[in-house]
Amino acid sequence: MFYPDGSTKDFAGNASAFLCCLSKGKDEVRTKFTLTLLDGQGNAQEINKDYVAAHIFSLEAPNMGFPKFAEKSKLKSSSHLLTIRCVLTVIKEPPTECRRNLIVVPPSKLPCNIERTLKDGKGADVTLLVGGREFSAHRFMLAAQSPVFDAQLFGPMMDEETRCIEVIDMDPAIFEMLLHYIYMDSLPPCDEKGCDAASMQHLLVAADRYGLDRLKVMCEEELSKSINVHTVTSTLAVADQHFCEGLKNACEEFLSAPGIGAIVSLRNGFKRMMAKLESRGKEERSRECPRNLVVVPPPELSGRLERTRKDGKGTDVTFLVGGREFSGHTFMLAAQSPIFDAQFFGPMADKDTRCIEVPDMEPAIFEMLLHFIYTDSLPPCNEEGYDAATMQHLLVAAHRYRLDRLKVMCEEKLSKSINVQTVTSTLAVADQHFCEGLKDACVEFLSEPRIAAIVWLRNGFTRCMAKLESGDKEVSAAGTK
Repeated sequence: MFYPDGSTKDFAGNASAFLCCLSKGKDEVRTKFTLTLLDGQGNAQEINKDYVAAHIFSLEAPNMGFPKFAEKSKLKSSSHLLTIRCVLTVIKEPPTECRRNLIVVPPSKLPCNIERTLKDGKGADVTLLVGGREFSAHRFMLAAQSPVFDAQLFGPMMDEETRCIEVIDMDPAIFEMLLHYIYMDSLPPCDEKGCDAASMQHLLVAADRYGLDRLKVMCEEELSKSINVHTVTSTLAVADQHFCEGLKNACEEFLSAPGIGAIVSLRNGFKRMMAKLESRGKEERSRECPRNLVVVPPPELSGRLERTRKDGKGTDVTFLVGGREFSGHTFMLAAQSPIFDAQFFGPMADKDTRCIEVPDMEPAIFEMLLHFIYTDSLPPCNEEGYDAATMQHLLVAAHRYRLDRLKVMCEEKLSKSINVQTVTSTLAVADQHFCEGLKDACVEFLSEPRIAAIVWLRNGFTRCMAKLESGDKEVSAAGTK
């Protein structure tokens, strides 16, 4: 924009020139530009000097220029042609973080690891006798999931020497399904036709008996999906006896459908209703409850395990780390870490060792390590997220104990916090502990313009850091944002 009479009354004796950003985008544009008045031959006029400015164009500040670009009186005596040369440089900021996610965290394997260790019998400290069959288990796992087992195994009336418990009035196959849920937080796999109603009814009764509320609702959900003229009466009876309101409502809704004989069922009992229903056509036999009236709550296994660890129930090993003591369960430690597995259950393991010293590790890092072992997740952090130094130390600890998923989780967090202050230490950790994804993220960050990637690649960390610390202030500012 050019104002031959000045942009305002205050600059009436001068011509004003401004550069205007016409883009309506929300992003800021950092620039440096020069305005020069040229003569007819394209040479800079003596009546005008080069005007240089640096400006960040945005919606709030779309214009920048020079109110006293040239004296108006001198413009009149010059050529009638007016040419202004603008040399504009758009400054691109170096990235403060790696722009691509080069690291993919694998899914949780906690339930599978626990089940495998259960089948191996490692660390089992209680035997349950059910219908002539023996089941080995871990007291802390039973107590973590079931308040009934908790009271039975750790209550005030519990005999600490008791290592064998008889379970009456339960089929071994149902108890095996119950045990699967306690360790896996899920139902055991069914065949293509699904879980049969009779088994789900018995498992629901067992879940109610041991206070496994989520398993109980899962059984309700499975039963609600298999309601038909063959199963509705027994399912409704179970629902009524064990206070399963959602399942009960599903049965009643099924019975209320036309042709199902709901009135006969409600007034004259199950037998008369079943006699009537059995005489119905095949089409009515295949009908199922149309709505899902049962909602299964989310898994709680990891939270329950962590609470049980903190309560100290059933712990059988103590770690000494930097002057602090941490209690744990050899079964859980071995399930997640092959190093702990070999240490506690390998051929060279000392079965009587119940206190282990962990050198060269901060207590806070070991506590985070334990949290992952029991929950398969990182502990909660503050609003600012995990600091890079903590994640680097945790990655080293994860590598030390072969906790591969935790190691990748640390890689992911570190890749998101790469900046000029953390890139060299993060790259060193990645290189030393074979973290290719994290290493690639650091190299990609360093390869951007103005980050001195070539200096780093050829001359090592020291020269690179010296250049970064003493050189470009703009790069340092970007790294602190």
